[in-house]
Amino acid sequence: MISALRSAASGMWSGQTPTAWSWPRFGWLEWGFLLIALVAAGMRLWELDGRVMHYDEAIHLHYAWKLARGVEFLHSPWMHGPLQIEMVAVFLRVLGDTDFVARLPYALFGVALVILPYFLRRQIGDKGAICAAIIMAFSPSLLYFSRFGRNDILMVVWATLLLIFLWRYAESSKSRYLFGTAAVTALMLASKETAYFVILFMGLAALGLGWRQLWDVARRRMALADARRAAGFFVLMATLTLPQAAAGISVLQGPLGLTLAAGDTGSTGETGAPVWEAPFVSLPLWDAPVWMHVIGLLALLGAALGLAWFVWRVRNALDLAAVAVATTCAVAAVSVMVVGPVQGLLHEQRATGMYLDCAIGAALLVMGTAMGLVAPSALRGSRRVAALLGPSAILTWLWLAAFGSGLTLAAELLPAAAPVADLEAGRVAVNYLVPVLTLLLLLAVGGAVGIAWGGGVWILCAGLFYAIWATLYTTFFTNWPGVFTGAWQSLGYWLAQQEVARGNQPWYYYGVGLTVYELLALPFGLAAVVWLIRRRGPFDIVLAAWVIATLVIYTVAAEKMPWLLVNITVPLALAAGMLLGHVMDGLRWPLLAEARWRLGILVALAPVWAATAVWVAWLAARGDAANLPVWLAGLILLPMAGVMAWLVRMQPGGGRAVALGFAGLLLVFGTVAAFRAAYTYDDSKLEILAYAQGSADLVDSYADLRAGALTVERDATVKVDYDMWYPFQWYVRGETEEGVLWFDRFCAANVKSGSDECRKVGEDTGPEAYLAEVAHAVAVEDAEAYRREGPMRNLLWYPETYRRPGEARDETGMWSQLAADVDFFRDSAANPEKWQQAIEYIVARRQESDWYSAEYYQYVKDQGLQ
Repeated sequence: MISALRSAASGMWSGQTPTAWSWPRFGWLEWGFLLIALVAAGMRLWELDGRVMHYDEAIHLHYAWKLARGVEFLHSPWMHGPLQIEMVAVFLRVLGDTDFVARLPYALFGVALVILPYFLRRQIGDKGAICAAIIMAFSPSLLYFSRFGRNDILMVVWATLLLIFLWRYAESSKSRYLFGTAAVTALMLASKETAYFVILFMGLAALGLGWRQLWDVARRRMALADARRAAGFFVLMATLTLPQAAAGISVLQGPLGLTLAAGDTGSTGETGAPVWEAPFVSLPLWDAPVWMHVIGLLALLGAALGLAWFVWRVRNALDLAAVAVATTCAVAAVSVMVVGPVQGLLHEQRATGMYLDCAIGAALLVMGTAMGLVAPSALRGSRRVAALLGPSAILTWLWLAAFGSGLTLAAELLPAAAPVADLEAGRVAVNYLVPVLTLLLLLAVGGAVGIAWGGGVWILCAGLFYAIWATLYTTFFTNWPGVFTGAWQSLGYWLAQQEVARGNQPWYYYGVGLTVYELLALPFGLAAVVWLIRRRGPFDIVLAAWVIATLVIYTVAAEKMPWLLVNITVPLALAAGMLLGHVMDGLRWPLLAEARWRLGILVALAPVWAATAVWVAWLAARGDAANLPVWLAGLILLPMAGVMAWLVRMQPGGGRAVALGFAGLLLVFGTVAAFRAAYTYDDSKLEILAYAQGSADLVDSYADLRAGALTVERDATVKVDYDMWYPFQWYVRGETEEGVLWFDRFCAANVKSGSDECRKVGEDTGPEAYLAEVAHAVAVEDAEAYRREGPMRNLLWYPETYRRPGEARDETGMWSQLAADVDFFRDSAANPEKWQQAIEYIVARRQESDWYSAEYYQYVKDQGLQ
């Protein structure tokens, strides 16, 4: 018996013999990563609360703050996944309610990202890992958005971890990497909809690496249970995430005549969700005819006979006991977990009894799974699926057919758009029936294939995946409709948003952002793609494909935003780091001691030459120093270039030294850009990374109010325009809760008096101060009791001078746009003024255009501010 248990346990872990844990050696590489991590942490935590909250930051932090104070949070896809809300709420609850704490989780993820290349050192090399970590630590976009309350920095951490787990499992087939994959995939799906991009790419990468095994499975030359390494990783990813792709069928809703994912406009439903409208179907399952019950009983009898025949074939006593206990526990678990809670709902006994039933059912299911794991010879492949899932599914169907409480349970799981009265009457909208059936079908297919492949390991992975996923989407089981909004509406909302094209940016938008900020990662990353493809190693091809795929996918996707740059920057940084590590490995410094001075000259001369060339180009573009650029080029640049060419030819490794010199210069320029973007808080530098950024004027206004109007101890001393809700609400959250500051709807400036729908600024002289958007502001003489100050800036947008003048992309075909863009690029390249503007912006952020901004006025009683 003991030997059988040991054999089963070893089989569960794919035949791997447990090894003793040993701490990794702490050498120069580990010390280097520790130093880089400390520097990255300092950069990300320094004055973390210095920048004014962004519009989107304020939304996320507002709901996290409410959740931290015990207010129910209901997942809605327009805020993306629930993870960041719940994570920040924990930080706010434990560490305090401050701007620093609100951004702290994102900063910690930014530090973790810098460390992750260490775990790819075998693939990209020790020096490549160090170089990649340095690029990530000093990357302007990664630094900026590590100090920013959005979930994009979380997504690149999850994506990099998936790449690590893919490669570790492909090399070792150790189950622990599967468990890590399951957990990270669940966390990623609970973070943001860009998870679908990452899952698709990583799945295709695993398919490309393991297609031979899968092809043998398809031709029945290999059992599915024997598929391991990359093929096994693909099966796990596909079976776990298959139900998450169910909303993809909404692309066919037009031909089907249904509304499975409501659009952003022109629909009565919630965006991304089905609409509760005709056609309806009637499902009186509890009134099913006798013949239906007869069919169910015959199916149950057939399943019982099949199970008996299967057990008869099992000769081993342990296998027999395991099959019997596993099947019994599975049936009992489904019965208790479904029947008990639904009966409790019917009788409005939703508390202790319902949760006790769920706990008992879960315990039975765990026991049944454990027993199934110790009988690998009896429960393999399709037989394992039949034994564990078949009786449970049939019993559940029969119970629903006999008692018909399933639709009442559905009322608890579906969003509020699904009326409980209709469900209790047996009326179901086809728009909802199709998604539910699709989800159940894909869940069943994924479970069947997964169990047939991995058995107990897959069950544990699925349990970990769904435990994390359900816990987060239901906000720790306080919001049951989160099951449906997470499984269906997340992808449905994203698909619906593609028609909106939020931001309405040109297709070359990310090219502009990368050129301005990622001065090191972009050129060396693109060069690395060519180098990696020529090397043709498995990891080389996957990394090159990741760079290309992210560039293409985010360029094609309709919604383009500056924070999405981080998704493109990370694979570029890994590829660039790997190339630079290869360059450094090729220098072989100990063998070149006598030539170090020449290599040192090359390393130093290359950046000096490049910086001088930029300066000469700027002088030439200005056009006010007629022949000076030509003389400078002749006297400085050409001799320097000649010296470099001679040294490169005479000195082995000279080209590599020049490459390192250029990399050093780009790193310096990039670091300057990173510090300028991350630590400039006074709105003086126009950054492309800023989009709906809160202005420093908001903090000044809040300080003025606290020093004056808010010192008056009575209700509603300040009224603020609803159009200024975000991000100003974050700063006045305490005053709003106390009732001393209200947000109100103000009338347009040309409206003479207020009404039930809106209030006129200054018409009620009770408040000590008003803050109103320019569109709602009144003239000074119309608010005589107040002193008007402003206009001040509320939200800031980069003026988007990179756009083609007069473009109308919503009204122009794709090929016409491309032709006009090519003409625009050609004309700009031939225009010295454009070159001057580009150099001055990249180097000094100098620009003639000012922020595009939303503005407001501040009205304060004369005694309100002193």
